[in-house]
Amino acid sequence: MWENIAQEARDADYSWLERGMKNGTLVWCADESYNRKIAPDISGVGWIVKCIASGENMEGSFYEISDDANAYRAEQLGMCTNHHLVSALSRFDKVEKWSTKAVGDNEGTVKLTRRRLKRIRPGMKCADILRNVRTARNDMTTNPNYFHVYGHMDDYLTEDKLSFEQKLNKRCDELAKGAVELAVGLTKEGQVRRGSQLLPKEKVAVMVSGVKIAGDLGDAVRYAKGMEEAREFLVKEIGWSLEKFESVDWRNLHLTLKSKPDGYKMWRSKQHSGFCGTRVMVKYYSGDKEADVSCPNCGCIEKSSHLCVCMDEDRTRLLVEMSQSLEAWMHKDGKTDPEVAYWVSKYIEARGSI
Repeated sequence: MWENIAQEARDADYSWLERGMKNGTLVWCADESYNRKIAPDISGVGWIVKCIASGENMEGSFYEISDDANAYRAEQLGMCTNHHLVSALSRFDKVEKWSTKAVGDNEGTVKLTRRRLKRIRPGMKCADILRNVRTARNDMTTNPNYFHVYGHMDDYLTEDKLSFEQKLNKRCDELAKGAVELAVGLTKEGQVRRGSQLLPKEKVAVMVSGVKIAGDLGDAVRYAKGMEEAREFLVKEIGWSLEKFESVDWRNLHLTLKSKPDGYKMWRSKQHSGFCGTRVMVKYYSGDKEADVSCPNCGCIEKSSHLCVCMDEDRTRLLVEMSQSLEAWMHKDGKTDPEVAYWVSKYIEARGSI
């Protein structure tokens, strides 16, 4: 959390912080940066503390790599940072009952922090951060005034029209974006961050397959167990090579399906495993050994693998129509590369022949 602080800043004189505590002139601010398209697993945070009276400030930035990364988590990380800074200052300078202000541009984060929760439900979003904020608050000798500021006001106002808090928010936004850019650059160079990335003073965390669980434990445990069972089924029973199994982007497939209805996920599972209602499977679970297993359209044996390769004229026309509809949707508003949109539909229409 403190890694992106310049050495000259670490060696600077910070006596102004104690004076600001005693005079009530310190303002803390943090902001997030999250780019789902470029870095879906990176949350960037920029933070700053500035004295209204002297104009002196201290600032920094950091990033977290997590499967739970999103804009809201990054906002909560920023608020968590401010609490740890305030807590550290309270312990170091031992100033009793001082006043200060903590600024954020996410109204939900500000409102939740104002509640000063004592009990954090395991299933709450960012439960690990909320518990960490609660821990940091125990050492604070101040009760901050949490203040919401509208973000990105520099898109509408000139610099001289921005309020003090808006200028701090603008600077934090710049720092946060820089943290994300740094993380993306290091990742491209192969410098992947290792370790559990525990929060400050976080003594206990639940790890599943080496990944820290930030929210609901059930989802992570089910995913890890599902991976084991899928590997067992596809490699040993279906005949996939281990290399083929590992080449599938299971994590993003899981994240994509996570928000889908249970009925859709059940249908996908049946199609993939072969347990969908084809005539072969109906014969299997009906117990009728004389049941007809031929496709009602073309006469071939109707297994799950036959559904998209049936050469019946009407079913072929339906497949082509749906493929063309998908291609038109991908071309809409120019959001998909034309080559990708073209070849995806052609791959579907080829039905495994290319």
